[in-house]
Amino acid sequence: MKQLPLGILGLFIFLSSCNPSPKVPSLKQDAYSSQIITRTIKSKFLTEDRKLTIYLPNDIERNDKIPVVYATDGQIFLDDYKTDFDSLIRNRVTPKFVFVGVHSNEKRIEGSDLQYRNYEYIKDYADTDNQNLQDLFSNHLSFFSKELIPYIESRYPVSKDASNRIFYGTSNGAGFGVSMSTEFPLLIKHYICFSMAGGNYDLLNWNKASYPNFILSYGVKEPFPLTLQIDEFHNFLNENNYDHIFYKYEGGHSRENWKSEFMKQIPALLK
Repeated sequence: MKQLPLGILGLFIFLSSCNPSPKVPSLKQDAYSSQIITRTIKSKFLTEDRKLTIYLPNDIERNDKIPVVYATDGQIFLDDYKTDFDSLIRNRVTPKFVFVGVHSNEKRIEGSDLQYRNYEYIKDYADTDNQNLQDLFSNHLSFFSKELIPYIESRYPVSKDASNRIFYGTSNGAGFGVSMSTEFPLLIKHYICFSMAGGNYDLLNWNKASYPNFILSYGVKEPFPLTLQIDEFHNFLNENNYDHIFYKYEGGHSRENWKSEFMKQIPALLK
């Protein structure tokens, strides 16, 4: 896999860039009264609290086992996502699902154009002389796989089957998904990754009988260095006979485009 020089990659990364709830919360709601709630998980791996934005559909029961979407950069999922989620479920375009937006650390690193978020998401950034940054990717990977998913599955009526887990990431968040699927191929079955930046798949060796299902995409107006990374990952999957979906959409490297494409792709994964 070809990697962009970190300086060039960093430029495009820059451009793109409470206590736990009771064990079983009250979930029964009035018709169409879905909720967006905020929770905070105390992470031993990150050695800090991390905020979650969670979408709960209406009328879910304690014994339900519904699909769940885990998304990076959870702070960007505002009420406009909720409105579309409600419409998908109310009109039976999709079954009910829970959406968990995991907030990233957007604090700027002193003397740098990058954020702590970039080091949490990009494995190659661990190659740094700054000891405070070297372990951020591995710690975030452990947080996501060993703390976040068990936290959600112990508190909400979601399926514990990997086939009902969906990852959603954009830009560096998509790159994190690619790296996570390489190291934990059985953790999550479905990945929606738009405008991937910084994913590492040097060690990817999925079992040909059972491997993650990927939907990859980027906008035709995105800058060449970013599109090159996605094209190379797409070609890598083809060369190794891993089935996946790859397409291009009209638009650029923007949240509005990502939201629009996500609403188009999620129904097929949930049915």
